[in-house]
Amino acid sequence: MLVFNSVYRDSRVLKEAESLEKNDCEVTILGLEDSREIPSRNFSFDISLIHLKSRKYRSKIFLPLKFAELIFRNYQFLMQQDVHVIHCHDISPMFVAWLVSLRKKIPIVYDSHELEYDRNLSSKALKLFNRYYEKLLIGKASQIIVSEGAFRAEVMHDVHRLHAPVTYVRNCPPRVTDKDLIQINLKEKLGVPENSRILLYVGNIGPGRGTIQTLESLLHLPKEVILVVIGTVQDNGVFNKTKNELGLDDRVFAIGPFPYKELIRYTTSADIGLCLYENTCLSYYHSTPTKLFDYIAAGVPPLTSNFPAMSEIVENSPDGEIGVTVSPENPVDIAQGIKIILDWDNEKLGIVKGRMKKLHLSQFNWDEQEKNLISVYENFRDQ
Repeated sequence: MLVFNSVYRDSRVLKEAESLEKNDCEVTILGLEDSREIPSRNFSFDISLIHLKSRKYRSKIFLPLKFAELIFRNYQFLMQQDVHVIHCHDISPMFVAWLVSLRKKIPIVYDSHELEYDRNLSSKALKLFNRYYEKLLIGKASQIIVSEGAFRAEVMHDVHRLHAPVTYVRNCPPRVTDKDLIQINLKEKLGVPENSRILLYVGNIGPGRGTIQTLESLLHLPKEVILVVIGTVQDNGVFNKTKNELGLDDRVFAIGPFPYKELIRYTTSADIGLCLYENTCLSYYHSTPTKLFDYIAAGVPPLTSNFPAMSEIVENSPDGEIGVTVSPENPVDIAQGIKIILDWDNEKLGIVKGRMKKLHLSQFNWDEQEKNLISVYENFRDQ
């Protein structure tokens, strides 16, 4: 497996490697060395990390040098290994994967985590580069994995005229048990009143994720409604500045991040799980983020963007709605959606939680999703 980003913090990469290893595949993840990363546990597969000497140069003018060294060192390593399939996570490593596949005459699996055609990047130049870089190399893949459903895949088909088979492997959590759902009391941990109603945001805070609009929505809600963020803030201080300007210091809390087994115990004590991606790009518009499946697993009603992929899950599930969708750009609409869920009585809430449990156990768990991943590799065994 080729990864050009963090290895130990990428749950999807680690889950896929573990699933393939236990299904009789010998897996090595080749990633970048990062002194800040500490393995949280031992793994059944190998992880090799490339040390880049050029990383010491901070200026952007050295980016081409860094990329060239990255390509060379990955190529050098892979050519020395007995490799039968190259599993390429995201588009960045595809060039080196293609070079090695040419020499070794082996297939490439392209695992698309984002819609490169239009993703949430601040640089227009990088957006265009990624778009045409993918267009140039996606045809070299023998199998394509998409982390979302048919909505993103449809865009990829339209813009790239795909010939390789496409398989959907959603980044869902492992199947949870009642023991996993033993609650850690967030209200007690935060020292807030018992009548507080908790809006939970899981994940990193950054541009395009509806967090500023969520802060503004609190102004339209009773003071007992608070926002809890489990993750890190990566928006150059915009979130904290807005929180201070709106006078919300006593209604907004940030904790974590936590390992998944621990995280879900915090999640279960929330009243609503927030997943309000903005329409900044097609990748976000067609996304079904991991946090959505985390909320479903924890039995926490989600409030999501009213975009096609999320609406299909939240409003059009087989047994009925499991949450509410709203316009992520409109704080008043967000507040109204929050009020709808908070006004559900115990009977309604029990029905919704039952629907979420059924969805999680039947399809939105990793045990089910890994079957799709394994089917990709079964195709290679049959060749």
